[in-house]
Amino acid sequence: MVAAWLSGCWRCLALIFAFQCVTSQVVNDNPVCGRAKDCGECMGIDPRCSWCFDDEFDDTKEGPGYRCALFSVLADRGCPSSKIESVKSSIIA
Repeated sequence: MVAAWLSGCWRCLALIFAFQCVTSQVVNDNPVCGRAKDCGECMGIDPRCSWCFDDEFDDTKEGPGYRCALFSVLADRGCPSSKIESVKSSIIA
């Protein structure tokens, strides 16, 4: 009886662990960039966040946070890649 109960517990824990792994990956792929009001704030939220500084980029309906997203998301929204600012770090020796 105890062995069956323990077996069920292990299965439940394995399911919870698998679910946690999947959901954490989804969250990590989609940082909450969209709450930024300006470029500096956008870059400070997450290093993967990028800012569209194109004057022609229409954010009137969505607000300024629409300009802050993953590089690929901004490109999909129509921001030219030459007008997307991203955090780039380099080591100067």
